Amino acid sequence: MPPEQASAAKEITTAADVYALGAILYEGLTGRPPHQADSAIATLMKAAKENIVKPSEHNAKVDRVLELICMKCLERDPGQRYGSASMLRDDLLRWLAGESVSVKPRSLVAILGDLVNHQLRSAIGAMLLGVSGGFALGIPLYSGIANRLFGRPESRFSIEALQESLPSSARSTSWWLSPPEFLNGPAVFFGLLFCLMLGLLIRKLVRPKHVQEALAIGLVAGLLMAIVEFGLYGIAAGWQTFAIVNADEIDMLASAAVSNAVGREKAIEGIVGKFPDLQNVPEAQRGKVLGQIVSTQIMLSSPPVTLVCLSGCLVFACIYCVAGTIHSYRLSNHSFSRGNRLLRYVEVLLLLTIAGFLFCVSVFTLSGMISSSDGRVSLSFRVWFSCLVACVLVIPGWIMWRWHFRWASYAIGLGLIVLALSF
Repeated sequence: MPPEQASAAKEITTAADVYALGAILYEGLTGRPPHQADSAIATLMKAAKENIVKPSEHNAKVDRVLELICMKCLERDPGQRYGSASMLRDDLLRWLAGESVSVKPRSLVAILGDLVNHQLRSAIGAMLLGVSGGFALGIPLYSGIANRLFGRPESRFSIEALQESLPSSARSTSWWLSPPEFLNGPAVFFGLLFCLMLGLLIRKLVRPKHVQEALAIGLVAGLLMAIVEFGLYGIAAGWQTFAIVNADEIDMLASAAVSNAVGREKAIEGIVGKFPDLQNVPEAQRGKVLGQIVSTQIMLSSPPVTLVCLSGCLVFACIYCVAGTIHSYRLSNHSFSRGNRLLRYVEVLLLLTIAGFLFCVSVFTLSGMISSSDGRVSLSFRVWFSCLVACVLVIPGWIMWRWHFRWASYAIGLGLIVLALSF
């Protein structure tokens, strides 16, 4: 029975017949009617208010084009169904002949528009969860870099040391330049834990009816998460990279300007040793050329840092918001216990987190943001090799579908990664 008839609408058109044909097709594809309940009244209530689950959710072998035809017949709005039974027949004949049909999948924009129109509060809540996820990841990253650069007395750019050396010209220490360092550990732990649960929270809040809805709301929440995370992490990463790239040249220029004769001579030798071509530049122009070199390095280091940081933020936003929401939605359609469902969710999200971490390490290494100045094995190789060993250990657990084997392998792999980062 179509929704308009179940809700006792006054105007019943031939669109109700198209709906009935779609219901017959639905039952033929899935073995069950579009709406099923314990009593006739409950069935009528479901037909009047609830959306229909796609046939592929009940039978994964259903042809996707035939599913589109079926779902067009079962649209809640009569105006969105086929205009007549003959139009339905034509589409079915085209499908049988392997030709393109008139119905097309709905775009993500249209799906998101429906969510906003019918579940505005839930959509806004999911967006706020995405923003919260951005803060949960961005704040620990920002705080860790800021403390390492400015907050520690032994750091190269310590503001406290600068105040002691030049008390009249040093800037006052702002709280945002040296957040409490003892909070970094708890912030990382609880931030990561919150992000792991983001997909579950978004799915619970919005309750998407199909995977396209889960994808649409996950993309919006993920975009907001990436924006907030990039706003925090991008600033700190820019500080770190600019300082590492240009600190030596700036120190040599300062030594050449204010040191005594011996210090000035050593600084000039260091500059000429690093830029041998300066010897071919007239002495009166060397200062200007060196200033241009340092300024150019600062400008050229900005785009790679921005792109690398943005890619990292997008990767983790996609993992926690998009993949997490879709995976949570798919698990909700299976009859797992609550604990089993949570375990399966966390397992996949942890694997994706490790994969995202490896991606970011590789990109940062290739861009020069992570480098090894000594003779040790590079960080990227050590991490990749550890994860390769962990993947090999996980294979038996996946083949035999024994969760305790897999989780034991994950623990060993995590230990290998920690060891690889420590030595």
